[in-house]
Formats: sequence, structure tokens, C-alpha cells
Amino acid sequence: MATTIGTVTLDNNMVWTDEFKYSKVREPYNFIENHTMVSAEHVNSEGAMIVVNYILQKQGLNNWIIIARYKDEEDIKVGDARTYLDFETIQKAVDEGKEAWRLESFMMVKEDSKLFGFSENDTYVQKQPDENFIKIAHKGNIYKVYFYQPAKSGAEGIWAIQRIERQ
Repeated sequence: MATTIGTVTLDNNMVWTDEFKYSKVREPYNFIENHTMVSAEHVNSEGAMIVVNYILQKQGLNNWIIIARYKDEEDIKVGDARTYLDFETIQKAVDEGKEAWRLESFMMVKEDSKLFGFSENDTYVQKQPDENFIKIAHKGNIYKVYFYQPAKSGAEGIWAIQRIERQ
């Protein structure tokens, strides 16, 4: 289960959070299952414009919980990533024949890494058979994206991002 660090309401390209009453969404939503990443412009208490990226989990029609947040200047969210999705629910969906790409670690990293700031324009280096990470080149930096099987081991278990490290 994802860890909650706040709540968000999304409506008509506007964001209301516990921190800010009003924000403009800068980039389109990237939906993965019941999750999305939103970049929003906020005006802080000093009147300065800041950009905050949110990884959200859907809780209702326009209601979401914040499971990760980072400022634009941080670009890539590094560190522990094990709580970014509800893996038990996703494993059930895969067991029912949905999202079979989650059974392949490389495909999962290419898709889920978008939630952490990577894009399709980045260079993804395929792992060696005995490695549990994929290297990604992003804006002149190299990152190691480690993965694991959070719900079930073996050929029928989904893969998920465990942590991201900048090299």
C-alpha cells in the first residue's frame, strides 16, 4: 500500500493541495493504473512561483492522495521507491491478464520511470541477465534504477522500481 503524504483535488487543469489553494497544471497527466504524475505551478507564501511534481494515487472522481512530491529543480526523484504503487492490486490485474508488460523488468522500468522524471527521450541500457538494475542516461547524468518483485516471485510476478541512484 502506498504511503500518504497529503491529498490533492484535480479539476479543469487546476490542483488544490493541503499546501496550496490553487495551482495550474503545467504538464499533462501521465496515467499508470490508478496513478498519475502532475507538474503544477504554485505561488508560495512569499509570492514566488515554484514548480512541484506530484505522484498521485486515485481515491475518487477528482480526489487523489499524494504518495511522492519533489520540486522541479530536483528533476529526477532518487532514493527509495518501494511505495509508489499498490502492488497487490496491480499483481491481481496482471493475474487477470491485464498489463502483461509488468512481467518484464525492462518494459516496466521504461514505463514506470516516467513517474520519477525520466522520459522516452532518455537512453535506457538493458540489464545483464544477472543484474537487478537498468541504467538510464538523463540530461548528462547516469542513474541506476533497481527493481524487484514486490508481490510474487518468478515468471508470474510483476516487477516494480525499488530505488533510483544517481551515479
